[in-house]
Amino acid sequence: MLVSRLSIIAPAGRIQVIDLSKRGLGEVDAELICNTLRSNPQIAVLKLGYNNFGDKGTSMIASGCAQEGRHHQNLTVLDLGFNSVGDAGCTALSLHMVAGNHTLRNLFLSGNHIEQKGAMALASAILHGCSLSRLNLSANNLGADGINVIAQSIREAESRVEQLLQRQGGIKLGYNIKPVTIEELNVDNVFMLSKGFEALSTMVMTNFNLKNISLANNDLHDSDLALLSQSLTQNKKIPVKSLVLSFNKITCVGVECLMNAVWGSPTLKEIKLDNNQMQDRGAQLCSVVLGSIRLEVLDVSFNKISTVGVKAIMKSLSDNDSLKRLALCGIPMDQNASKAVSYALAYNQSLQRLNIDSCSVGYSGQRHIVAGIVSNQYTKLQVLTGFPLAPIIMTLGLPQLPEEWGNDRVLSFVRFMWSHWKLTKTVEPSKEVDKAKDLSRGPAPPSMVASSAKRAFGSLSKSEEARIAFQNELQNQIDDNPIIAPGTSILVRSQSGNNLQVPTWGEQQLKEVAATAEADYAQQAESWSSSEMESIDRSNYTGSSVSLYNQNTTAIDFERRNRNLSWLRSHLQTLTEVGNLAFDDADLWQLHQYYMSPAYNADTDDEDHVEEETNEGEQTDSTKTPPPTPAPSESEKPSIGRSISFRTLGKAIEDTAVQVKRPNKRSPSEEELKLEARGVKRAKNSTPRIAYYPRVKEQLEAKPSAHTLALLRQLKYIESVMLEGKNIYTLRDQEDDSFPNATDVEMVLLDLL
Repeated sequence: MLVSRLSIIAPAGRIQVIDLSKRGLGEVDAELICNTLRSNPQIAVLKLGYNNFGDKGTSMIASGCAQEGRHHQNLTVLDLGFNSVGDAGCTALSLHMVAGNHTLRNLFLSGNHIEQKGAMALASAILHGCSLSRLNLSANNLGADGINVIAQSIREAESRVEQLLQRQGGIKLGYNIKPVTIEELNVDNVFMLSKGFEALSTMVMTNFNLKNISLANNDLHDSDLALLSQSLTQNKKIPVKSLVLSFNKITCVGVECLMNAVWGSPTLKEIKLDNNQMQDRGAQLCSVVLGSIRLEVLDVSFNKISTVGVKAIMKSLSDNDSLKRLALCGIPMDQNASKAVSYALAYNQSLQRLNIDSCSVGYSGQRHIVAGIVSNQYTKLQVLTGFPLAPIIMTLGLPQLPEEWGNDRVLSFVRFMWSHWKLTKTVEPSKEVDKAKDLSRGPAPPSMVASSAKRAFGSLSKSEEARIAFQNELQNQIDDNPIIAPGTSILVRSQSGNNLQVPTWGEQQLKEVAATAEADYAQQAESWSSSEMESIDRSNYTGSSVSLYNQNTTAIDFERRNRNLSWLRSHLQTLTEVGNLAFDDADLWQLHQYYMSPAYNADTDDEDHVEEETNEGEQTDSTKTPPPTPAPSESEKPSIGRSISFRTLGKAIEDTAVQVKRPNKRSPSEEELKLEARGVKRAKNSTPRIAYYPRVKEQLEAKPSAHTLALLRQLKYIESVMLEGKNIYTLRDQEDDSFPNATDVEMVLLDLL
C-alpha cells in the first residue's frame, strides 16, 4: 500500500513533510500513518486532506501523536480537511493532539461533519492550554452554539495571556512567558447565524492577536457587519491583516460601516467582498479607503458594480503604490470601463495580479487594456486573467509572439522588454540624463513601445545573456503557498507530480550515498579481469565512462551537492517548461547530432596544428621523399550521404566512433611510437559528448523519442546556463573544482528526474 511504500522510501527520522492528500486512504491506512509518526520524530507537516479516515481513523492518528503522555515533538501542521470527521474524531484530536500540546501550530479541519459536541471539545482543549495559531473549521455544521463556545474559549485564553503580561509588567521576557494565541480563524460556511456572530464580534472587541478573520458564506447582513465594525472601532489594538467576507448579503450600507471602522488601519492588507450585493457606492468607498490604507489585496468580484464604480477604483489604482492583487470578475466592462482600466495599468507600478474573468470585455476594450500594460515602463504585472494577450499584442505593432505563450509568459516578455530597453538605450555624450523625467510615470509613446519590443524579441535569438534574463523574469512569479521553506523539507510526490520539491541533503546522507556507490564500484571491479583493470587505469577522465561514473558517485561532497540543489531549485520552473515543449523533429535531430558527435576541443586543434608544422619541417629538411600514400578503397571512403537515423543511442555511438588513421611519414620506430601516442590521444578527444554523462545516456536509451527530446532539451539548458558557456569537453577545464563541470550537470539533471 502507499503508506507502507512511504516508510521504505523515507527511513525513520529523516522525513519532515508527508503529503498524502487525495489518495483515497481510509481507516485501514490510519495504523500505518500512526506508526510512521511514531518512528519519525522529525515530521513537521502532515497533510491528509481529501481522504476518508472518518472518526475511527482520525482517532487512531491522534493516538499516534501522543505516545506515553508525550506529544509529537516536531509536528506543527496537521491537515485533516474533508475526511468525514465527526464529533468523535474531533474530540479525540482535541484530547490527544491539541490540549497541552505546545508544538502544534496549524490545524485544518474544514469540510467535515463536526457539530456542537466537537466544537465544545475543541474549546475545552483551547482553554486547557495549547499553541494553535491557525484554526480552520470552515464547512462544518458548528451552528450558533458551536461558534459561541469557540469564541468564548479564544476570548478566555486571550484574557489569561493579558493577565500574565500584566503580572510581568507588560514585558515579554521570553518565548514561554508569551504563549502562542489564535492569529488566524477561518469559520466560513458554519451556519453561525446572528447569535454566533454576536459572540464572535464580542471576542474581536477584546482580542489583541487576531490577524486573519474569514467569515465567508455565513448569510451575513448589514446589521451583522455593523456589529463587527463597531468591535473593530472600539479595539484599535487588534492587528487584523485580512478580512474575508465573501458570499454574504452585504450592501453599500454595511460596506460603509466597515470602511469607517478600518479607516487609517496600519495593519490591514486584504479585504475580500466578492459575491455580495454591493453597488457603485460601495466601490467608491473602497477606492477612497485605498488612499488611507496600504491594502495589498482587494476583491469586489461579482457585485452589482457598473462603469461608475470601475472608474472610481481605477482612479485610485493609478496613484496607488501598495496594491498587488485586484479582482473585478463578473463586472461588465464597456469601452469606457476598459479605457479606465488601461489608464490605471499605464500608471500603476505595484499591481502584480489582475483578475477580470467574465467581464465581457470586447475586442476594442481588450486592445485598450493591453496597450496600457505594454506602455508602462515600470509595470510589475505577472498575472492577468479574462482573455489571452498574445493574439492582441501583435495588433498594436509589437512582434508576433508564439501562440502557445500564456499570459504569464507574455507579461514576462513585457517586463523583460523594458528592462532590456533600459540597458541598451544610448544617450548622447554631451546630453545629460534628466533622472526625474526618466523615472516619470505614464504611458510611453507607441513608437518607443514597438521598437523596444522588436529589439527585445530579436535579442532572444541572438544573445544567450538575453535568454537568461528572460528566463529570470519567468521565474519571478507570485508564490501562493508559503507554508514551509522548500529548503527544509522533503515532499512526497503526488499523483500529478506537482508537489515535488528539491530536498536539502545532510552530510550523513551524502556519506551514505558515496559509501554505497564506492561499494558497488568495488564489487564490480572484482569481477573484471586484470587486463580490463589495466586499461581502465590507463584511461583518462574524459575517455572512460566507467571512471567518470566512479568519479561522479564517489567524489560527491556536501558543499557541491547543496550548491547543485540550490541551482536546481532556482531553475526548476524553467526546466519543467523546457521539458513540456511541443515535440519537434528538427530539434531532436539537432540535439542528437550535437551529443552524438565527437567532442573535439581546443587541445586537439593545437596538436594537429603543431603536428602539421613538424611534418612540414621534416619534409623540408629531409633528403628522402616519402613514398606516396595509396588511395583508400571504396569500402574505406567515409560516407557523405544523408544523415542516418538511429533507433538507440548505443548504435549511434558505435557508428559515430570512427577511428582516425594517419599515414606514417617516417619509418624509425621512435617516430612510430610518437605517432601512435598521438593517435591514442586523438581517439580520447573523439569521444561523443553524451559519453560525458553516462547515467543520462542510460536514461536516454530506455525512453521513446518524445521523452528523449525533452531530456536532451533539459540537458542542453543546464549545460548552457550552469556552465556559462564554458567548454567542459577539454581536460584542463576539469581541473578547476570551484567551477561546475560535467559531473555537476549530470547530477542536476538526475535530481530533476
